[in-house]
Amino acid sequence: MIREFRNEGKWVAAICAGTTALVESVKSSRAEGEAAKKCKVTSHPSVKQSVVDADWVYADDSERVVIDGNIITSRGPGTALLFSLTIVEMLAGKTKRDEIQGPMTCAETL
Repeated sequence: MIREFRNEGKWVAAICAGTTALVESVKSSRAEGEAAKKCKVTSHPSVKQSVVDADWVYADDSERVVIDGNIITSRGPGTALLFSLTIVEMLAGKTKRDEIQGPMTCAETL
């Protein structure tokens, strides 16, 4: 499904160790086109080395959410709110993100 979504230009989002599914999708002999491209990502620190070992571009540890093309990745449970707001923004726009974020009393830096 990840390969199919990437080849169709759809968004793919992964948080925590979910980034490893994205990494594995490229390893398949069926990966071609956009689905065969590695991109800049982040993940939970516990799987960082496996992502790096697969020759993906790993974001600086200070980046909590990373967007590269139609791929959104995030570090883990502590970044889940920022991750979800980023997905809303990419799918529905900044106005919708602001509308949702406001009532949540989130820090403006999210």
